[in-house]
Amino acid sequence: MPRKALSDDDLVGRLRPSLAALPPTIKSIDWAQLKDVVCDFVDDAKRLGWSPERVVFVLKTAAYSAGLPVALAMPFHPRFVTSDPRVIIMVRWCVKHYFAREVPDTSPV
Repeated sequence: MPRKALSDDDLVGRLRPSLAALPPTIKSIDWAQLKDVVCDFVDDAKRLGWSPERVVFVLKTAAYSAGLPVALAMPFHPRFVTSDPRVIIMVRWCVKHYFAREVPDTSPV
């Protein structure tokens, strides 16, 4: 059976619960699991043709709606800023994963 195409709302909807469930302290976070969630989000967003700017913006918007401290830089500018290390790390993962060099599959099968 072919895989159902993801919509923008599906993609954000899958990301938000993971962000809302983050513990308040960084010591309690399962970083490997969170990185997998973020990288899966980036992969799916790339398949939908999202730009890297949109991927980061949507991640920050989802983080904000999940209750993480992300604030507008200026009231007239839609760019989000944060000093929360959880969001900073996730944004870094987004950018690195989005631009990661794709390694060709050289397996014999």
